[in-house]
Amino acid sequence: MLIEDIKAPMTAEMLSEIVESQICCFGDAPLITRPKFDFINGVEILIENSILLCCMSDEEMSEDNLTLMHLAKYIKAFDERSILYYISLKPKVFSVGFYADDRFIEVVNSSELAFR
Repeated sequence: MLIEDIKAPMTAEMLSEIVESQICCFGDAPLITRPKFDFINGVEILIENSILLCCMSDEEMSEDNLTLMHLAKYIKAFDERSILYYISLKPKVFSVGFYADDRFIEVVNSSELAFR
């Protein structure tokens, strides 16, 4: 089976590895959501019934100091096999990432998360 055929939701371990490698390559960076969300239409990414990340407007995410380092530290508090999921009124297509080298670098996207 090809890797792209695997449809398992992302685990804490998978996200931790991605975030740590991006910190090594790019350093700490503020997280943003694409497409841009406003506060009313934001999305929460959860793990073990705890909010891992609130995806809101760029300004609100910046005010809350949501960065790669924040995510790296927080994700370590959970079992590495825990599944990440997002909640919203309906399924959405979005990515969480940051800007580096004048381009958007994706950390995770909605297709990699379970939806509730």
